[in-house]
Amino acid sequence: MATIAEALTIALDLHQTGRFAEAEELYRRILDADADNAQALHLCGLLIAQLGRLEEAAGLLARAALANPLAADPQVNHGKVLRALGRPADALTRFRRAIALSPALVEALEGLGHAERERGDNSGAARGFGRAARSGDTAVLFYHWGVALDSAGRLERAVEPLQEAARRDPLSGATAARLASLLHRLNDADGAANWYQRALALRPDHGDALHNLAVIARSRGEQVQAIRRFGWVAALHPDQPEAQRDLAATLLELGLSHRSGQRLDDAADVLTRAVALAPLDFDAQDALALTLFELGRFDEAHSAYRRVVALDPTALGGHYNGALAAKNLGQIAEAMVGLRIASRISDAPWIHSARLVTALLLPDLTNPMLADEVTAWGDRFGRTIESSPALACPAIHGRPLLVGYVSNYLHPGNRLLDQIAPLLHAHDRSAVVPVIYGDVPFDAPALAEMRSMADGWRDTRGMDDDALADQIRADGIDVLVCLIGHTSGQRMGLFTRRPAPRQVSFHGMTSSGVDAMDLWLTDPVLHPADSTETFKERLIRLPHFFLFKPPGRKFPLMPPPCGWNGVITFGSFNLDAKINHRVVALWSRILHAVPGSRLMLKSRGAGLADPQGRTRMAKAFAQNGVGADQLILLPPAASHEEHLRYHEGVDIALDPFPYGGCLTSFDALSMGVPVVTLAGERFIERMTASLLHSLGRPEWVASNEEEYVLLAKTLAEDHKTLSNIRMGLAEQIATSPLCDAASYARAIEEVFRMD
Repeated sequence: MATIAEALTIALDLHQTGRFAEAEELYRRILDADADNAQALHLCGLLIAQLGRLEEAAGLLARAALANPLAADPQVNHGKVLRALGRPADALTRFRRAIALSPALVEALEGLGHAERERGDNSGAARGFGRAARSGDTAVLFYHWGVALDSAGRLERAVEPLQEAARRDPLSGATAARLASLLHRLNDADGAANWYQRALALRPDHGDALHNLAVIARSRGEQVQAIRRFGWVAALHPDQPEAQRDLAATLLELGLSHRSGQRLDDAADVLTRAVALAPLDFDAQDALALTLFELGRFDEAHSAYRRVVALDPTALGGHYNGALAAKNLGQIAEAMVGLRIASRISDAPWIHSARLVTALLLPDLTNPMLADEVTAWGDRFGRTIESSPALACPAIHGRPLLVGYVSNYLHPGNRLLDQIAPLLHAHDRSAVVPVIYGDVPFDAPALAEMRSMADGWRDTRGMDDDALADQIRADGIDVLVCLIGHTSGQRMGLFTRRPAPRQVSFHGMTSSGVDAMDLWLTDPVLHPADSTETFKERLIRLPHFFLFKPPGRKFPLMPPPCGWNGVITFGSFNLDAKINHRVVALWSRILHAVPGSRLMLKSRGAGLADPQGRTRMAKAFAQNGVGADQLILLPPAASHEEHLRYHEGVDIALDPFPYGGCLTSFDALSMGVPVVTLAGERFIERMTASLLHSLGRPEWVASNEEEYVLLAKTLAEDHKTLSNIRMGLAEQIATSPLCDAASYARAIEEVFRMD
């Protein structure tokens, strides 16, 4: 009969050769003979653990540890099984006993690190792995040590162990990726990029490494490189919307920076894929909606923003931008609803200002309705700030006035500059010293010509209303002029702080609603004596309101098209949001009244740039009996010169209502095209009428719809008169009060000095 020692040798041989059932049977027989045999308990416990019977194995290993309390190995293996059973606290006890018996035992130290990590003590894990690494001297132990330090928040301390792990095992992609991530979080972009590259060299499909290399490229402004890498990530993981979204976000950034639209189209495509993969992902939906909005694809943007607010009904941008998209589609009532919701989410004044400006597009707007909007804004935001310091009114006689003009729009490419620049140049510097306050880098080389307009410039970028008010007071401004009104970027809060003794609203489309706004500049046509428009300011009627640079074409003037094709072409190049159902109905009456006539429409926005917009416009006219063959629908012009050249195809321009044209009407007149307008009840409805009166052409101003149709029909019937108008109107403008900057400046200066 074999001894127990011999039986253990045979059982271990069976165990090691994979004959587990026979080995277990023999271990059991040995234990039947010697129930406290420590070696049999230990080996049988290991075998049972290998077979997956962990609870049973834990019991055997516990008995083995009791049978031989001075042996470290049973303690270590018992600890491992307890870890596998999800009992890290119990496992810690076993590992600590093993370490007490053998302080340099690597398996015990490593087990201690794992157990500490599993119970959430990353600092304890780092201590365990650190001791194990110093004793075991292997790459994997240094890796675990570095990861534990990283997880414990000791990022800088974690670098060295991970570097040592990478040195010992240069083929470990996991180590390279973890070290790269650590350096990335330590803001060492160069070091991180180097290790991400190593991780990719070891594993070319390492999605995280590719993604983070793209993130680094984007942070460096290397957007093309970032786009390529995000594209690779998206290709590797087509089912993960995050990769698609990051790619699209980078394309969006690049597209927005170039404003070319080409990359924005790419962004829209990729974001559409991301949204298809994750329709409940708010960020992807929001980014897609913004991209479509920036592209001017307002139909799609409108739908996208509806999905945004469905995902998050409190999303301010969803309601606000969705309302702006609806506005661009001419859906003004819906836009007003969206802006009202946005104004409940945020009490920001600019949201309420946007609502006020949008209300001007309502086809059935009345002066009492407008007054309600202005009053609501004024009651909420227009009160004078009581903490504002009282201003003394310095003597203004015998010295030039310091006049501050506040606007975010005085920069090359903005048409307001065409109206304000002649005034600023014409100011008598012995009477007025103009100072410009605007969100413009006035020291930019491109603005050199602009700087000659004023004697002082203040870049207001980054300045809130309080800071800007303090600056204006420090500058000693006598008269502060608002050139923004309630349009985008409005600074009405500045004027509630009364930084100047006299404050003037100029080129605002409505009353400001600001208690501290003293004057509103207008003229007798914009606000006749019987005007019912309400206002807080004192109305100052200039001899005429508008001033422009003289027309300056760079191409010869063509005769009206009716002279060579025999067909009258009416036209309007206003925003299509202004072309409401009342306008469509009236213009349709004109087309019916002038047989064979056509209507050319070109929007200053992007509403007619896409098929949906053109279809919507054609449908509106079709409902009034106008066929598609009578409509010429054009996309926005690529340049101002192209915009002017489009007028070569127009005989008579039609002004929309109630929100009429201004610059659009002036452009038509400067190209020799007569403009027929319907003078309404308020400033915004009478701008073209004011232009025409200043030009000496009041006969093109109608007072009602019947007269509007008759004026258009009468002009259309006299081709010879149209030809004479075409060839002489630009010169008439140049010699009219519209271009008399000197007289205009003197009138303004008198207003600034009046009591």
